[in-house]
Amino acid sequence: MRCGDYIESQYYNPKTGVQGGRIVTIDICAICYENEDIVQADEIRNNRDIGGKNPLLVCRYCFDKGFEIPCSGGRINVKQKHDQDQRTKRRQLDDHVRCGRRKGRKNN
Repeated sequence: MRCGDYIESQYYNPKTGVQGGRIVTIDICAICYENEDIVQADEIRNNRDIGGKNPLLVCRYCFDKGFEIPCSGGRINVKQKHDQDQRTKRRQLDDHVRCGRRKGRKNN
């Protein structure tokens, strides 16, 4: 790990002990290392387009400021990526309709 890098997903603190073969750690922000007011991964997935990746936890301040969400190096969940792409397209269409750049679709 180098100065200025995000905390790796393998962050651990061996003093806290081991439970079930895994090292138990406290949740901390992957950007600023804060351990209070952590935004959970489900909320990050629902509110940000992260391409179906698994987000690392961040604090509310970093989340609200719009910092790029660091993600683990794991595989991409194709269904979540598709759902996020659909939400992005829907949000863009709504913005274009609101600004008058495109006509809205008729709902029958």
